[in-house]
Amino acid sequence: MKIILYRNFLFLLLLSLFFSCSKDSDEGGVIGGEQGKEEEEQIESTRNHFVSAPSDNSVQAVVDSARKGDTITLGSGTHRVSTTVFFNKPIVIIGEDAENTVVEKHNGYSEDIVAFWIDSDSVVMKNFELDGRGVGGPGIIIKTNSNLFENIYLHNCGNYDVKSGGFIFDNAFLNIIRNSRADNNRMVGFSQNDSADNEFHEVSASGNGAEGLTIDIGSHNCIVKNSNFSGNNAKAGGVGGIGIDDSNGAFIDNCLIEGTLFEKSGITFQNNIGPDDGCRIWNSTFRNNSLHGIFLRNCNYPVTNLGLQDNVFENNGAEDVKWQCET
Repeated sequence: MKIILYRNFLFLLLLSLFFSCSKDSDEGGVIGGEQGKEEEEQIESTRNHFVSAPSDNSVQAVVDSARKGDTITLGSGTHRVSTTVFFNKPIVIIGEDAENTVVEKHNGYSEDIVAFWIDSDSVVMKNFELDGRGVGGPGIIIKTNSNLFENIYLHNCGNYDVKSGGFIFDNAFLNIIRNSRADNNRMVGFSQNDSADNEFHEVSASGNGAEGLTIDIGSHNCIVKNSNFSGNNAKAGGVGGIGIDDSNGAFIDNCLIEGTLFEKSGITFQNNIGPDDGCRIWNSTFRNNSLHGIFLRNCNYPVTNLGLQDNVFENNGAEDVKWQCET
């Protein structure tokens, strides 16, 4: 009898433990399920927003109401901005029609106001024109990482009072710029400061007052491929068509650098701030630049491990490749 009671007791105890564990497991499953449901709802809750044109300072309100991952489409036509639009979350902003979707700057002539300020990682911008209209302030400032800019035509930012550029990358890393143009800006077309590992593919910069592209002060491992830089330094504001200073590992491949103005070279290693190591310039054409094809100002800081391969030099004003100080 005692053995039977003992067995019954063990059976009830094991049964109790089983249901207790099952309950804990079920509760854990509910929690996990709720988390999965929340994640699924978050993915499914990304929304599309449409900004009709013409619009006046309407973009910021839509950005503020957007969730992470949402897409904002700018309708064909003109969208005026007179104050800075801040992007503080990862969203997509896309023009309905790349040929006819235009963002215009309408701040004052002497006001240093940027049109778009990118303050979040993983923002995507594509398929629109940004016309600075010669008023003060740059086009787009990027201070974050892993953003994508594609099929953007940015031009005419800045003036003699407020000397501004087009795209400005400041402490911004791992960004990709593809099939975009930066033309006729008062200063640099594509400016980089302390911005490593950025990539430029099929871009062009022409008629900018300073350089078409800068690779400056810690902008290491910059990749520039299949791109054109024409008629830059148009206001004698820069050091060449492309300027490099204190940055290592730049790779410029299959590019055209031509017509740099005011006694400047196609590419200038300026080296006012620091040395440049491991830069490669391959398969590129340098023609009709007013000074040298490539100018290496290596007196104060050295240019080391430079790789020049299969480049073409045509009708430049002085030498094809000029070292300021003999190596």
